[in-house]
Amino acid sequence: MTHRPSEGFTLIEVMVSLMILGVSLLSLWGFHWTSQPINMKNSRETTALFLAEDRLENFRAAAEGGIALPAGTTTESLPFGNINFVRTSTVTQEYPSNIEIKVEWQEKCAMQGSVVLRTFIVLPSDLAGEGA
Repeated sequence: MTHRPSEGFTLIEVMVSLMILGVSLLSLWGFHWTSQPINMKNSRETTALFLAEDRLENFRAAAEGGIALPAGTTTESLPFGNINFVRTSTVTQEYPSNIEIKVEWQEKCAMQGSVVLRTFIVLPSDLAGEGA
């Protein structure tokens, strides 16, 4: 009687390969599950930075147009999707204008965050007079 090599897989080989596949899929699922809150936080921060930069560009355009930036604080509520962002703009001096823009948000699930941009505005016409 001659022994022919069998074709196919044994039950043990199939079970070991399924176990390896299961462990691999569970680790990928865990990575996806833990990265989801980080992605949401980054999305909120990106939106908040966009809102802060938008306000800062409005200040720059006003200053370049010759409009004096009055000292003081303004606060505005900006609904963006299902999250409410609160943007606070503070101008502390009239020249050079020290500006702080803070955007805060709070979600229904008690997650919250904020971003702050600080700068000052000096007009190019003011710099031209210094070198003369």
